[in-house]
Amino acid sequence: MKLLFFSAIAWLLASPAAISVQVPIPQETKFGHHHFAEAPHGELALAGEYRHTGRKVMLRKPAAEAFQEMVAAAKKDSVELVTISGLRTVEYQRGLFEKAKKKYGSEQGAAKWVAPPGYSEHHTGYTLDIGDGATPKCDVEPCFEQTPASKWLQLHAHDFNFEMSFPNNNPQGVNPEPWHWRWVGNDEARRMFHPE
Repeated sequence: MKLLFFSAIAWLLASPAAISVQVPIPQETKFGHHHFAEAPHGELALAGEYRHTGRKVMLRKPAAEAFQEMVAAAKKDSVELVTISGLRTVEYQRGLFEKAKKKYGSEQGAAKWVAPPGYSEHHTGYTLDIGDGATPKCDVEPCFEQTPASKWLQLHAHDFNFEMSFPNNNPQGVNPEPWHWRWVGNDEARRMFHPE
């Protein structure tokens, strides 16, 4: 009996591929937002500037390249995609969240519109807010959904491995953000946003 037991153990240790158990990794959340580490700054590249203000919008290099390809494709269809916000540090997000708390009266109310620090997809370097070049008044506003840029993104963003993070009725319970898109074009990015 002992020999049979030890033979089974030896076989399992020698053949780890024989066992394929998928155990979901629990992801820490706060008010529906998932926890994300800040991207290493050495992996960032310029994705664009925010409306000629000089504020640089940075993403991880493959996401920045994919965004630039998407900008060029949209331009061929007479649509101007503009970068609004890319990588955000935890400290910068803290400032945004504090302003939102004052505006909406509580952390929970603020989190419907702004992720708490440490819980923003913007920390990953794979996510950005996109605007329509012809409609600056709709930058990070619900009216963005009616712009040519939004309509173009809904039809074509998936061709460049971008997906809308917070569509209507999203499972995280975050208010819809048609301007907020994440890049899922490599294994690392896909695992970050779709861990199970």
